Amino acid sequence: MDYENLLRLDGKAALSAAVDAFFADVRRIFADKGLTRESLAVLGEELGNLAGVIYGAGRLGEEVSGFSGPSRVLRTDPDGMTLVQVRFTAPREPAAVHEHRAWWVLRVVNGQELYTEYERLDDGTREGYAELRPGQERLLVPGDVLIALEPVIHLHADYHGQTVDEWMLVGENPGQNPFRRFDPRAKTTFVSPPRSYDSP
Repeated sequence: MDYENLLRLDGKAALSAAVDAFFADVRRIFADKGLTRESLAVLGEELGNLAGVIYGAGRLGEEVSGFSGPSRVLRTDPDGMTLVQVRFTAPREPAAVHEHRAWWVLRVVNGQELYTEYERLDDGTREGYAELRPGQERLLVPGDVLIALEPVIHLHADYHGQTVDEWMLVGENPGQNPFRRFDPRAKTTFVSPPRSYDSP
């Protein structure tokens, strides 16, 4: 991506051009390396570069970059691959434990968050029931990258009330497809409606 030239554009044009260039890079990297941990790690770095362009494009006002508002889908391709600009301030609520149905890569851009992955102990045959065991809680800081080649049960929570900004590339559109959610204390699971994201 030619980041220097993109920043010469006005805010909205820079956003559109940067996202288009990012998706071209994604397709090229997948063509060269396939869908692997290595390719997703490269894309985690590219997400950081993309965020830098968007921040730069927003220098005339936060409303251009989108960081003044809620999470939003920036682009979804016909095969479902979706770029999401995530913003949240979320306390640690058990019902927020969830699982995407596709691969994903996420980069923390601003703020700090607590992240936990869960192991499912039951075999999933009992409808509405799930027994989970939490793994070690991790403190994520700006620049950290998370990768999942397969669905992972996990929980994001802010650290001391901080607002967290993340960029996420996922193999399906989370604004159109339902999440599986879990309540580890109650040992229940359910499929919730798709999350609502604002459009750019």
